[in-house]
Amino acid sequence: MLVDQIEPYSRRSFQAQGLNVPALRQMGLLAALRNDLDRAEEIFATVRRMSKRDFLTSMYQHELAYASGNLPQAASYLDDAARTSRLARETLMPRAVAFLEDPDWRGAIAQELSQGPDWDDAFWQAALARQEMSAPTAELRTMLPGDAGLVSENVTRLVMHNAIRDGHVDEAVAVFRHVAGTEAANRQMRSNISFAKGDWPPFHWETFLGSDTLATPVDNGRALEFSILPSAQAGLLARRLIRLRPGVYTVDLQAELSARVPENMASLAVTCGYDNRVLARVDLAGSGSKTWRESFSVTEDCPMHWLRVESGSNPTQRNLGGRIDRLEVHQVG
Repeated sequence: MLVDQIEPYSRRSFQAQGLNVPALRQMGLLAALRNDLDRAEEIFATVRRMSKRDFLTSMYQHELAYASGNLPQAASYLDDAARTSRLARETLMPRAVAFLEDPDWRGAIAQELSQGPDWDDAFWQAALARQEMSAPTAELRTMLPGDAGLVSENVTRLVMHNAIRDGHVDEAVAVFRHVAGTEAANRQMRSNISFAKGDWPPFHWETFLGSDTLATPVDNGRALEFSILPSAQAGLLARRLIRLRPGVYTVDLQAELSARVPENMASLAVTCGYDNRVLARVDLAGSGSKTWRESFSVTEDCPMHWLRVESGSNPTQRNLGGRIDRLEVHQVG
């Protein structure tokens, strides 16, 4: 057996140099291969007392703890190795992400991340790169404080974006409620589209800058201004995500239009978030202060919806646009 052949060399190496960390580490690994896990852990503990920076031992201990089901200990060893070595991070971060579907492992990783380790950026990069892990990554985000002290706002937005992209709307909503504050988020979700102050797209306005178009939330987010310059092409100016139960709804809109906006130049659409079906469209044509009301139906096969402010192509030589001051969706049946 290869283990039996290697062990004498490890012993002789250790006897020749009592502080031979690699030789002692190898003896621990051999004990683990023989399934003598208590002995392996005893040897590895000795190695760690001899050298705090021996990340390979921490990696072996991580493997043994995970295999034995001691997930908090496995996460602790992962933390030790990742703090010590960038090479260990490259090996361990993908592994840490691969097991995020296990709720116990998520809890163990959340505990380590809550300490603000210096490997957290590497972890989130690995997590955000795994599309199939978008749902458990969102669930993990809700296990950490909602503010940006430990997890940056950019990471949180990407976590929500990935979850929505992959159809995990409930998980994305849970993250939004967690980071925006339960009371404020619930108020936002109940009213769907109130112009509340906030910066958590797509549950608040997500804007898109074109070469000749612009949309901007103004007045602390209580209104949305948009501009369509000469020669602008058709495109998306802004959008936000809402969730509507099956039923009949009305969308009520009030806007102040600059100059005279021709027909089909600007519009607000309600679309299904899964297949882009247009459920309602309001043509923002005219000038001055105007109001619109449009009815539409929501069916069970579409649990999430986009509110989209869109522009048409502008063949005129005028700057067109306006300001949306009120936008409400009400269920009527």
